[in-house]
Amino acid sequence: DSNSVLRHHLPLPQVLALVERGKLQPLGGARDLLGLARAHGGVVLKPVSGSRGVGVHRLDAGADLRLDGRAVTPATVAALVQALDGYLVTEAVTQAAYARAICAETTNTVRVLTLIDPDTAEPFVACAVHRFGTPATAPVDGWSLGGLMCGCHTQTGVLGPAAKSLKNANGELRWYRRHPDTGAALAGVPVPDWEQVCAGLLRAVRAIPSLTSV
Repeated sequence: DSNSVLRHHLPLPQVLALVERGKLQPLGGARDLLGLARAHGGVVLKPVSGSRGVGVHRLDAGADLRLDGRAVTPATVAALVQALDGYLVTEAVTQAAYARAICAETTNTVRVLTLIDPDTAEPFVACAVHRFGTPATAPVDGWSLGGLMCGCHTQTGVLGPAAKSLKNANGELRWYRRHPDTGAALAGVPVPDWEQVCAGLLRAVRAIPSLTSV
């Protein structure tokens, strides 16, 4: 699968288990979801197929047990597993401080498009955007769910102002220089280690020649 191939070239979250017809099938380690969450500081449950962050859950097992940011009991977690089918369980990713400061409740992602230069046959970063969630979209940053999207300068990684999809903004395009819920700055914020991020993505594209547009 793509995870097995790409993990040789990029740091990817480890797949810890599968959930099929309400049954957890660990791929090693703890035998139950709570044990996996405690061992890895948190886990993410996401459908094998689907998009837009629909059906994604995050379970954190720190001082208390939290599902999608809300305190829950082990019985609630057990009931969730029983209701799922066709899910992956992966280790949770710890956000960088800049993204956590903007919206701590969601996983905030950079989306980068790479293409191949037809003259040099070399891959390059064609464009990039940064998505940020809101408390209402937790635990994901889904733009279609009401999240924010900023342009990201391809050379510097500096963010521009953000917008919501027209569907979630009553059809009116509005720009946000600060996150409307947290008040944290968006425009002008640099993504740390941007050059290394892009270099790593381009190395992966070079290693797999079939990846002409990613």
